[in-house]
Amino acid sequence: MYVTYPSEILKKDHMTVNDCLLNVFQQEPLRSCNLINTWSDGAGVMRSGFITWLLLDSKSPLRRGADIRMNFFCEQHGKNFCDSYFGLISNFLKLKRLSDSINTYQKFLDVISSSFHVQNSNGTPCLNIFIDYSRTDGFAALTRYNLVDQSQFLHFESKGDKLFGKHDSIPNSTLYLLPNPTQSGYVQVAIRLAPKPKPKIKNQNDIFDPIQASKQKKRAKMEKDDEEEEQDQ
Repeated sequence: MYVTYPSEILKKDHMTVNDCLLNVFQQEPLRSCNLINTWSDGAGVMRSGFITWLLLDSKSPLRRGADIRMNFFCEQHGKNFCDSYFGLISNFLKLKRLSDSINTYQKFLDVISSSFHVQNSNGTPCLNIFIDYSRTDGFAALTRYNLVDQSQFLHFESKGDKLFGKHDSIPNSTLYLLPNPTQSGYVQVAIRLAPKPKPKIKNQNDIFDPIQASKQKKRAKMEKDDEEEEQDQ
């Protein structure tokens, strides 16, 4: 199963990840899982103290008694399943545009929701869920871990109220106890929407503004007069 969150919002920050995680953990089968491993790249938004708290703290609304472990790919890890999936979507849209005009966000949602299909290796259909993500301006109450430097660790897990990190995701490797003071407060929710696409083909009257159009007409008249004079000679 793949869950994708298309959005007109360009600002992909920890609030975006926070909202999408809260939503996807309500989807089955994640909702019923007792042990969950998350994997992501080392982007700063994924390593923020907000996301670490959301996934690992016992007071987080995601936990519900589930054991969640947070993993990161090492540098130059190559492509993962998500990269491959997004590549499929990109290629699908390139081919779809040859026969269908996709010039609005709503049209994109309609096409991707109704026409994009993926099969499992055994030929059975794979469930694809597309959820339009949006939010409003304002402030949100969030809690985060005040971690000084977590970039050296690729694996995180919690036991009770204690946070641990490991340099790898090997089951029997050493766990390091990490200080995990928390901070709660309000974070401003910012929104920056994608700009509306400009038409690629303009009408002749739209190419020039009034002043430029007047100059263009005078220039065309002068060129025409010159041609007529040459013909008379």
